[in-house]
Amino acid sequence: MDFNFTSEQDQLRDTVARLVRQQYDFDTRRKVAKSEAGWRPEMWSQFAELGLLGASFSEEDGGFGGGAIEAMIISEEFGKGLVIEPYLQTVIIGGNFLRHGGTGAQKEEHIAGLVGGETIFAFAYSEPKSRFDLNDVSTTAKKDGAGFVLNGHKAVVIGAPFATHLIVTARTSGGQRDTSGITVFVVPKSAKGITTRDYPTVDGLRASEVYFENVSVGADAVIGAVDGGLPLIERRSTTPSHRSAPKPSAASRSSTKRPSAMRNSASSSASPSPTSRSCSTAWSICSWRPSRPRP
Repeated sequence: MDFNFTSEQDQLRDTVARLVRQQYDFDTRRKVAKSEAGWRPEMWSQFAELGLLGASFSEEDGGFGGGAIEAMIISEEFGKGLVIEPYLQTVIIGGNFLRHGGTGAQKEEHIAGLVGGETIFAFAYSEPKSRFDLNDVSTTAKKDGAGFVLNGHKAVVIGAPFATHLIVTARTSGGQRDTSGITVFVVPKSAKGITTRDYPTVDGLRASEVYFENVSVGADAVIGAVDGGLPLIERRSTTPSHRSAPKPSAASRSSTKRPSAMRNSASSSASPSPTSRSCSTAWSICSWRPSRPRP
């Protein structure tokens, strides 16, 4: 078993670390947090241009061939700069919902936009009286023909002011605290009947109270199984691959021994494809561009 990072992953870390050092000093972060927008859309676009939003998605899903280790590297370096942009909400949480519960059509529709920076997710699961209990869901989704009608209130939805889409938990059957009868939906934030009240949080992020009043969605908005959404929700940001990915200590990062890495196809191929070639060479500099055009 190889416990080293690949050279491509080391290059990725160097690229993200350099970007954070240059763009996320404390004073800049505080200024952005206090601005009217509360984030920098141009920085999010830069993440997309650098390939960071697609780095942890497989090529089959429309990404650049990485996985959990790439997500860990990016998240760790973003954490050092307290990055405000919604990488966690969009790539880790939203991406995992699509990866583990999305249909082929949903992946095709949403992952391309996510990788390109056009689609931004927020996870609307907490409610005013739920105390963050994942199965305490009073927001309802009533069957209406082939689709559903959503009604309810979601509280402290981190990143919702920036989001284009909401991933919503709603009760399709059972009682308020039943573990069964919960369904996950992906809903455009612009859908008729959705209103929000946006506000800053104490840590410099932005959140919203989100209200659903007779919001109609089609059957194609369901992620995973109807009435069977809780297991998918529980693994939303802690997939088996993420749980098993060790977080390197400072000592291990400074040595040649690194945590187990997911090998990129470029490291095992004498003649890499354009996609794998971009992953193997481009992270060595700060302003790389994937050689495969983004979707």
